[in-house]
Amino acid sequence: MKGNIKKGSEIPIHIKKNLIQVVMRQTDYSEKVAEEKLIKFNYNVLDVVREYMQPQDVKIESNINNKVANVHQQKYKEIRKLMDSASNNYRKKKEDELKRTELLNYYRRQSNKLDNNIK
Repeated sequence: MKGNIKKGSEIPIHIKKNLIQVVMRQTDYSEKVAEEKLIKFNYNVLDVVREYMQPQDVKIESNINNKVANVHQQKYKEIRKLMDSASNNYRKKKEDELKRTELLNYYRRQSNKLDNNIK
């Protein structure tokens, strides 16, 4: 199908305008910028949108450190991440609960002191 792609000069004007409108809807490019990008990418809308989503000046994190040897390692890695996050959430929840209980006890003591002072 790529062999059937026409050069920019062979594409009818109404199709070019439609492609520009598609790029403008999918990005925040102006009409002029969308047309320039389409010319740059030989009127391939998908390439224009991909370039918009991942510009060249943004460094993409390499997967060298995340390389997984096989499916089983990947499964266990995901399980470990899930368990770690669950453990952290549980610990935070317990700490918050303890703080809430201590604060509630403090307010009760203060209330009891005030009640005793009034009597």
